[in-house]
Amino acid sequence: MLARFSKALAEAPEGEKNMLKKCQAFSWYADADSSCPVKIGKDGSGFLKLWQQQIQQFNNVGPEVAEAITSEYPSPQSLIKAYKECSSLKKAETLLQDIVVRRNYGPLGTQRRIGPELSYKIYLFYTSKDGDQILQR
Repeated sequence: MLARFSKALAEAPEGEKNMLKKCQAFSWYADADSSCPVKIGKDGSGFLKLWQQQIQQFNNVGPEVAEAITSEYPSPQSLIKAYKECSSLKKAETLLQDIVVRRNYGPLGTQRRIGPELSYKIYLFYTSKDGDQILQR
């Protein structure tokens, strides 16, 4: 047992170097280490939560905003389809801006809209063919 343990310790740095080389081949590679992974069931349960978490990757987008968007567009495919059906570029860019976001349900709850800036960023993200596109006006 001591021999196996010594061998594992001796080979550990080499294994890390190999992993690092593999990761450097893809500059966009993201580690799979996640503190809260979304489990997708065989029946498809979990996709909505995953979609909400994807939307929350945008700056200043919390659970309330993600929930508001996913209640209108329950999947990325439905959002992209809605973008394609827009009659003009301006309409597509502002498709999400008037979605109402509710905060704190009840008598003390407030409402706001998503707004044109976030709507534009999400539009660019899901429709751009340029991977280096900057998501700003």
